[in-house]
Amino acid sequence: MKFDNQQNLYDLKKIQMLVGMTFILLLTLAGFEVIPHVSMYYSMPVLFALYISFLIYWKTREFSFVEYSDVGDYLIFKFFKVTGFFKKPVGKMVKIPKNQLLKYEITDGMNNAKLVLHQNTKTGIHEYPYISISAYSKKQIADLEKSLSKYVQK
Repeated sequence: MKFDNQQNLYDLKKIQMLVGMTFILLLTLAGFEVIPHVSMYYSMPVLFALYISFLIYWKTREFSFVEYSDVGDYLIFKFFKVTGFFKKPVGKMVKIPKNQLLKYEITDGMNNAKLVLHQNTKTGIHEYPYISISAYSKKQIADLEKSLSKYVQK
């Protein structure tokens, strides 16, 4: 099985751009005081507070591009965090032999779903840093769980 969340990330970027354009439009309307009975001195701070709140919420989600493959002898995760416009994303890869996956944990926090992998090695148990899977759909998370559960050591 092999899948990624590229289309989900495109959709999330469209939402982010739409919110940004809506913010600019509302600021323009507030600046020209087009909306009756709404002063720009009251509306602009409210709009800024709403937009900053949206940006903070968006940043805490930690969206990542994640490609998963269990084709062959290894479980392969390729991922990188989706960053702002000016930062170059740094990609990482986790490659675990199928017979060494000890366990996995999927935690669904307030804003962020995370995957933690545990590998049984010769020197002991290795716990990998979490992989953010918050951009995965519910179906993709279920498929990932189904696939990983086949390889967990019993």
